Amino acid sequence: MDPNQQQPNPTPQPAPHPAPGQPVHPSSTTPHPAPNEHAAQQQPTPPPPTPAPVTSDHQTQPASQQAAPSPSSDFSSNPFLATGRGLGSVFSANPLSSIAIVFAPLVLFAVGGLGVFFALGFALVSPIISILVGLVGFLIFVLLLLRISVGTAYLASEAYKGSSVTAKEAIFKGIKPHYGKVLWALFLAGLLIILGFLFFIIPGIILLARYSLIPYVIFNEDVRGIKALGRSWALTKGHTMEMLGLLAATSVIGGDGSLLPIISSSALANRYHELVEHEKTGKSTGKVHWINTLVVVGSVVLFVIMITASALSSGGSDPNSDLESLLNEEFERSFQIESDFDFNTGEFNSNFR
Repeated sequence: MDPNQQQPNPTPQPAPHPAPGQPVHPSSTTPHPAPNEHAAQQQPTPPPPTPAPVTSDHQTQPASQQAAPSPSSDFSSNPFLATGRGLGSVFSANPLSSIAIVFAPLVLFAVGGLGVFFALGFALVSPIISILVGLVGFLIFVLLLLRISVGTAYLASEAYKGSSVTAKEAIFKGIKPHYGKVLWALFLAGLLIILGFLFFIIPGIILLARYSLIPYVIFNEDVRGIKALGRSWALTKGHTMEMLGLLAATSVIGGDGSLLPIISSSALANRYHELVEHEKTGKSTGKVHWINTLVVVGSVVLFVIMITASALSSGGSDPNSDLESLLNEEFERSFQIESDFDFNTGEFNSNFR
């Protein structure tokens, strides 16, 4: 055989299995890797990436790391803004009924004025009849005024439900299931408010603010009596200054009082629905707007000025009125008049002396 002739590569044979108990040599059983494969095996494997911690909505966090509830954008602490929102909602839902119910108290006052003249006319016949007619007319006037006031609150409350009601339905038919409940709850609240005013006035003012949502609680939640008072108290918890500011702002906007029922009812209906929504979501209503404090303090100052001016005007004597009375007495003393009527000539004769 030619030694230069190339021999074919022998077929690799599997390594023999060692006999039991015989030590295994590494070189005999493990093939040597290629240089590149050996370098790849020597490189360290990078550690797997650390997964981001998964947070759940129900995961409890420490109190120091929990975020404060975000303020609700639906709550308007500004009393003038809340009043504007209420009026916008009421007039957009029931425009004609809102206008009609605005004029209802004006018509009632006009009829009441005619009733006064009618009662005075009976005085020519009998004073007793005149007094009885006046009392009956006054009672009818008060009942109708209460009906219009409660009906206005009902109209404002129904506007937030999307219901279209007329002024007649609001005053008579609509409030029929709720009218007695509202009057009874307001009567109980009135007693407590009067007691509060007897205790240095301030408790009465606070009660007036906290119980101002009673009609809207009855209209929407169908509660009565003490429960209605308690529900209004619970809704306004932590919002006493904002309720006082709202009442003061509606009085300022109402002016002479002819627009006060629809303005106050719209504002209070808006505040009721805002507080109910805040109660459901649990969101914070944010800080109390500074305008509430300004309006409340301004109203108190104006009230004190009016009371002081009234006391000064009624307490002291007017020197001008005293001088006028003295002059009249001197004039009557100097010029006494004797008058007689001449039946023959039909003339009235006056003699000065």
